[in-house]
Amino acid sequence: MTNKVITKWSEGMSFETISPNGTSLRLGSSLEGDSEKIASPKALMLSSLAVCSGIDVVSILEKMKIELKDFKIKTVGSLTQEHPKYYNKVSMEYHFYGDQLDKEKINKCSNLKVIGSNTTGHPHIDVAYALSKKINVITLKSEKEFLDKITPSAEFTWGLLLSLTRNIIPAHEHVLEGKW
Repeated sequence: MTNKVITKWSEGMSFETISPNGTSLRLGSSLEGDSEKIASPKALMLSSLAVCSGIDVVSILEKMKIELKDFKIKTVGSLTQEHPKYYNKVSMEYHFYGDQLDKEKINKCSNLKVIGSNTTGHPHIDVAYALSKKINVITLKSEKEFLDKITPSAEFTWGLLLSLTRNIIPAHEHVLEGKW
């Protein structure tokens, strides 16, 4: 498969590039004081790397019948100081959220370091097996002090409903205006 990309200089440090499917993208370097910011080609390389690998991860997880709730990739590249600048080190962290992290699925993640779950329980994670593989498991299970500081959503919602149905805000405003 061959891809052809056409790139044309626009002005200053700005270029327009047209991809094989006909979509166009403006890239370049924003000069100090420019009111318009344009995408940096070096940063776009990191974005492209993340998207390409993300497509592979999503495809693999779909084949494994794993339903994703959320998926983010943090890509960090270190540029050299001398010109021409290039990335001499790139690291990627994959943060994906789903259910049922059992032994079989954990084994398929060869470099997995942490399993995080924003739940107070973890029956969906094989914790003992993860720990035996030296994978940290982080949940809110033992975070009672932290959880005690959070107003539960349901309580907050009921408070808002009562405030609306009993006209508490307009009544408060009338009191402040001395109209009581």
